[in-house]
Amino acid sequence: MIRNIDKFYEIEKKIKNNLSKIDSIYDNVEDLYDKLEETRTYNELIAKVRVFFQNIAEEVQQEVADTICTITTSALFAVFPDDPYECKIRFKIKRNIIEAELYFERDGEEFHPVDDSGGGVIDVAAFAARVAFIFLSGAKKLLIADEPFKFVSKDYLPKIPEMLRMLSEKLNMQFIIVSHIHEIIEGADNVIKVK
Repeated sequence: MIRNIDKFYEIEKKIKNNLSKIDSIYDNVEDLYDKLEETRTYNELIAKVRVFFQNIAEEVQQEVADTICTITTSALFAVFPDDPYECKIRFKIKRNIIEAELYFERDGEEFHPVDDSGGGVIDVAAFAARVAFIFLSGAKKLLIADEPFKFVSKDYLPKIPEMLRMLSEKLNMQFIIVSHIHEIIEGADNVIKVK
């Protein structure tokens, strides 16, 4: 009988020891669950913050695109009023990077500046885009350009000084242009001849 009682106490001791281990494991599981909940809450907060900043970035991106397109479209319309182009920018995500694709629309048809447009259109759009970038940068409102309109056809050259005046007045900018083109020289406010 004593052997049985000793055995009983030995089993009871093992059970208490195992219960203590189970309690410890249970406490660890509870701690892990609490940490998991904290991590889940933290991840949800990070996701909300990411969406918030992504929305702000998209708004700013769209405002910049709208400004560039408005300035470029105004310049194109000033030079090509009978056949107006509208500047557009489309955003695409490639390899987790946002890329901007500039294109023109006319009569509902898309034109890609380099592939589908004449040189004059590209010259005017490129000049206007530079003006837009200077305007957006907040830098000094001055652009110095060397022969920026060399591919504009003769028919449209008289419109270039009008476009320059319009951009200068609207954006409070000055342009210094080096040119050999008679129509541009004649339309300038000041001319300095260099020999």
